Amino acid sequence: MDLLNIISVYSILLPFIIGVFFLKKLSKDSIVIWGITAAGIIPQMLRPVLDKTAYLHIAYNSYAAIEFLLMTILLSNKFMAANTRILFRGSVYAYIIIAMALIIVNGIRGRFLNELICLSSLLYAAWILMLIVEQFDDSTARIEISFSSSFTWFLLGMFFYALGTIMIFAFWNFVKNGPPKISKWLSGVHSIFNIILYLFICVGLVIDFLGNSQKRTKLKA
Repeated sequence: MDLLNIISVYSILLPFIIGVFFLKKLSKDSIVIWGITAAGIIPQMLRPVLDKTAYLHIAYNSYAAIEFLLMTILLSNKFMAANTRILFRGSVYAYIIIAMALIIVNGIRGRFLNELICLSSLLYAAWILMLIVEQFDDSTARIEISFSSSFTWFLLGMFFYALGTIMIFAFWNFVKNGPPKISKWLSGVHSIFNIILYLFICVGLVIDFLGNSQKRTKLKA
């Protein structure tokens, strides 16, 4: 592996370690995000050792399901408007049906189910946009969209990663088995967005920890 790929693989350890140290002082949202990184460590750490094996396929396919579950938990109580709540729930049910169909047809060990990643990336981007649109309406505004908000950093990280990699996952077989120069370039792009995602999560975790620490200090005073 080249240096960029190595950094990408092990970058997930940074938010995981930060979360371990701050876990007791993090909000519920941050704990869910930390859970996503914790679940992702297993396939990430196995990748250099078990590349292109059934075990790695199982690990990544299982992680895709866990990530979607945790993202659903994270955002399930954030939508205020009736129409967006309906769209959110409907998209979750649609994902479950499609995921079950893909698993029944392909199993979870035969290959990496890149279609699931494409679908989840599309839904994450749509959900985040729906949340942002809601904040422009005083009657549905619920979350704080600012750089001082940890949740904003989490959303930005997921949004950039989802949009930046969806086409790479759509043509995953070509990325892995296509012309070496193109494959290396696309893999590099994926690595960059992977690193950005985990750096943004780190920023969000630190902001959340500092904010909660200040609140506790004020309460004690």
